[in-house]
Amino acid sequence: MAEAAVRYWLFQANPKVFRLRDALQAEALKSFAVTSHAKDISVGDKVVLWQSGRLPACFGLATVIAAAGDYPIDTEEASFFVEQPIEAQRVMLRVEYNLWQKPVTRDIVLADEVLSQLPVGLPGANFAITEAQYKQMEQWAQRIDLVAEPAVTYEPRQAVDHPLNLILYGPPGTGKTYQAVNHALSIIEGRPLEELALEERAFLKRRFDEYLGAGQIAFVTFHQAFTYEDFVEGIKPLATQEGLSYVIQDGIFKLMCNDARNLFIETLLNEQPPPAFQLQFSRLYAEFLAFLKTPAFTYFQTADNKRLFLHRVLPYGNLAVRPEKSFTVYTIQKKLLRKLYHRFESVEEMMADEALPHMVGTKDTSAYIAIMAALHQFEVDYHMQQIVQQQWTPDGESALDVIEDVAALSDQLIAKCKRFVLIIDEINRGNVPAIFGDLITLIESDKREGRLEAISVVLPYSKTYFSIPPNIFILGTMNSSDRSTAQLDLALRRRFAFKALYPDPSLLPKLAISPMIAGINLEKLLAAINSRIEVLLDRDFAIGHAYFLEIDTLDGLKQVFAQSVIPLLEACFYGDLQKIGWVLGRDFVKIKSPDQFELADFDGVMPGEWQTASRFELVPLEGLQEAAFIRIYDKNYQG
Repeated sequence: MAEAAVRYWLFQANPKVFRLRDALQAEALKSFAVTSHAKDISVGDKVVLWQSGRLPACFGLATVIAAAGDYPIDTEEASFFVEQPIEAQRVMLRVEYNLWQKPVTRDIVLADEVLSQLPVGLPGANFAITEAQYKQMEQWAQRIDLVAEPAVTYEPRQAVDHPLNLILYGPPGTGKTYQAVNHALSIIEGRPLEELALEERAFLKRRFDEYLGAGQIAFVTFHQAFTYEDFVEGIKPLATQEGLSYVIQDGIFKLMCNDARNLFIETLLNEQPPPAFQLQFSRLYAEFLAFLKTPAFTYFQTADNKRLFLHRVLPYGNLAVRPEKSFTVYTIQKKLLRKLYHRFESVEEMMADEALPHMVGTKDTSAYIAIMAALHQFEVDYHMQQIVQQQWTPDGESALDVIEDVAALSDQLIAKCKRFVLIIDEINRGNVPAIFGDLITLIESDKREGRLEAISVVLPYSKTYFSIPPNIFILGTMNSSDRSTAQLDLALRRRFAFKALYPDPSLLPKLAISPMIAGINLEKLLAAINSRIEVLLDRDFAIGHAYFLEIDTLDGLKQVFAQSVIPLLEACFYGDLQKIGWVLGRDFVKIKSPDQFELADFDGVMPGEWQTASRFELVPLEGLQEAAFIRIYDKNYQG
């Protein structure tokens, strides 16, 4: 029987659903969803692996090793799904060329006569292509493979080193607040900024908003009326039925520190529970049974994400449970749970022990694993409840001993804590020394909780001890053209790292909606303007590239000049129109016609330079044509 002819396909992944490049980097890609052509795809067929999105490219070539079927998704592969995978048949793949490090980009494809007709970017996931197109892509893959750098070991979600206190500074329009979103996600998710830059902005913003809603990110803008009472704590009026009263109210920074500390302590208890907090099993199990009877408990969850419902609590503490969609009831014995609790320190250790089925007397150990996981989690939550209920005051000897016992923790342990990010926009606009107050010392990395030099202070209103946990990051933004930058407190400067964000005209061809507008090269236009500003004044007063990203018409460019560029130039040159003329040219600034004027009756002679000095005025932008903008970077243009 003749072998079936090999067919050729293009499989397209949307990075909002599945991170194809990351999966290839981790060598975790084993299968692909088939939403069309399922009956036509056979073993031995060849596949181009394409990722759409902001930076579309071919990241690999593969061979089909199993036809479409209802295969489970590999656990490692599943970690790269951004959204719940659709219910569809999948084909199994073997990657032949892994191009995650050096892909065949869309620019290469569009410039190639054979590849330019590939159905990339179209709605859908599975497309038939020609043998010639696949062979041409394979040739590109072979060329790239010869010059590609050696692959590096992939460590998913490896922690990225970020300073605890960082200020992003630069001229207006350089994307400081925009970049703050990426930095916050990089801190929380432990992913490099370069990797996040490959994702769609809408998806990054959605995740940012989710963290914001969960309290893991907070956003505040400093201004002249912002105070210590708003930031840390203060006495605020409270209207009640009995009348007006005054209460001590926590500010945004203190609230976030409290949340970060609770999770910091939870991590400590998970990783190295202090002996003082280890409970006897009988006491712990009694509290656990009480919890199972409350509305807060719904069901146990097995390792494969199936539900296990509590049927009832039996005599002697045994549990009757039943799986989801089943009427079969199993008995879980308390004496076996006790044995497992004392034998294993974690659920992971228990699952790895091959003797577990013999210990519980059944091959199906999922129920015991699920209940032990719930018991361990309850133990952590119970410890946290006991800690939070204690008062941490200068006079109390029972003050959060767990905090005092965590000095000199390893960086590896602190890195396991869930991270929090406070974004302070326009940090230099507020009275920074007054807002931070006595916390200015505590924000230093070596003064945080868990460090050898950890320090705490007594807050002025609540009279309670306060320190800053090591898992909270402060991310500020600062406008370098704002003259209040020079007034930034020197003590604050020493405690923050600074990262400059200057205009980058070279980004316009990649990011702007229309890099060329009516023959005007926006990259050259912005580069010329900023080079002159840097000579006449300083690079801190340059014009940001962000102003030019969303325009695609000449009228839009005129609007950007009228509302942003010219006002910024007037501000940095203090209204000196002659200097603005040196930047933009005579198409935008002209010498004002001499006026007839007469001085008031007064003694003395008017200086000669005042009589002959030229006066200038701005040319209305409405009447300008594209030639005026081109002459900003090409003086000899005559169009």
